[in-house]
Amino acid sequence: RSPFIQMSQKFRTTKCFWVKYETGEIDDVSIDKCIDGYKVLHELTAQMRDLIHPQIIAYKNSHHDYICQICRIETDPGNLHVDHWKPQFVHIRNNFTTETGLTYEELLNELKENEEMKTRWMDYHQSKAALRYLCKSCNLHRKRNGSD
Repeated sequence: RSPFIQMSQKFRTTKCFWVKYETGEIDDVSIDKCIDGYKVLHELTAQMRDLIHPQIIAYKNSHHDYICQICRIETDPGNLHVDHWKPQFVHIRNNFTTETGLTYEELLNELKENEEMKTRWMDYHQSKAALRYLCKSCNLHRKRNGSD
């Protein structure tokens, strides 16, 4: 991609930020597009997390070793978070999205309306997720790069 600035075709006195892709296609970049894209991704993530919530509950019901996997301190179950670890949830989400070939918006709609896609996502997550307990403090302060 090659970014550049050019006068707007629509508003002659306004400069716009553009990106030229390797295919030759040119697209304008705006704060509105960035924010709208973020909103869709946020909603998609929430939908995906909601669909796998029963898997999180099943993990809690089958794991009674209430020890944080980072600080190794035994913790009250109410202070434990179930964490995605190697791969993290964001990587599972991104890989699934890539494999579907759908945009975030298309996938969001499919996960809301299509039972087969819901099942596909839940099965995919189940096969990829490695879960662990972390205490609230360790979960909220850990690096999000999968190194711990």
